[in-house]
Amino acid sequence: GFLSRRSHAAAAQSTPVEARGRPDRVIYHKGKSLIVLAVNLRGLMAEAKRADCIIEFAAQVGDFLAVDEPLFYLYGNAAAVDERRLREFVALGGERTMEQDPMFAFRIEADFALKALSPAINDPTTAVLAIDQLHRLLRLVGKRSLHDHEILDDAGHPRVVFRTPNWEDFVHISVREIRLAGASNLQVVRRLRAMIENLIQVLPEHRHAELHKELELLDRAISRHFTFSEDVALARIPDSQGLGGCVGGEVAELATRMQDLTTVHAGTIFAISSGPIWAADSGSSPGAIRGTAFPPAHKVMSCNYVRFSARCAAPPRRLSFRSGLRHTRVRTWTASRPAAYCAVA
Repeated sequence: GFLSRRSHAAAAQSTPVEARGRPDRVIYHKGKSLIVLAVNLRGLMAEAKRADCIIEFAAQVGDFLAVDEPLFYLYGNAAAVDERRLREFVALGGERTMEQDPMFAFRIEADFALKALSPAINDPTTAVLAIDQLHRLLRLVGKRSLHDHEILDDAGHPRVVFRTPNWEDFVHISVREIRLAGASNLQVVRRLRAMIENLIQVLPEHRHAELHKELELLDRAISRHFTFSEDVALARIPDSQGLGGCVGGEVAELATRMQDLTTVHAGTIFAISSGPIWAADSGSSPGAIRGTAFPPAHKVMSCNYVRFSARCAAPPRRLSFRSGLRHTRVRTWTASRPAAYCAVA
């Protein structure tokens, strides 16, 4: 159908709307200021093919549309377009709905979390429950093929430009505001980490960059808001329950003996991983840990607590955790941003 994504060949031959210059005609919104609820894309496609032009919907579903704001930009044979018919293809109303507005579902859950984290309510457990739902929604969206803005006809020519949220938009609405509001709360930061790390494990690789960026921001927020090393250690553990669903006390105890790896020459390294660890590689001297499988000592919820000996003259600089066959996560330890927990035995 016409809603399928562009092929690489068609994309290479078409010209982006931004490069086409000024539109040949602009149709403005009339009447009352309302919210865009839905758009009849098949109707727009039929009209664009009939008039042999390109129709760009100026707004996005969920946008507030004020009087005299642009509604459509027309390129090409714009005079042949029936303005009345175009207006009939847009549904407007006073409140957002989820019919064609998936971002609204994310907005509702994010608002639940933000209200729960407000000083007046201060209910982080409810915020964790909202993050549970955002986690579920992100997994669904991350496995879908998000459409390009341009919709092509059967001949591969762009006919309709219709903007929809991209992957980055969904990640931002699910994480950014909640992190800012709950960065000082153990439940929130642990639940966010569990969500992000799980999404990195289960979603295709092209979704990972934005998730890694959010993980980095989460680590920086933890370093800023938590003073004691024990709290920092606890805050860096992924926990699908927020607090209480993962190894906590043992790691907090280990944190009292945390040291920079430049001072660790031999002993025991304790590592936290959100997935099964199949192999470890120190990237250090031949006498270091290399190519050895270390089964988890025990597993609680989605978190494994792993212990193995580092029999080497120099400290390992890097350990590679291979979770399953598809995903490899590399963690580097430094004094300022430990991604795992290290102690001298």
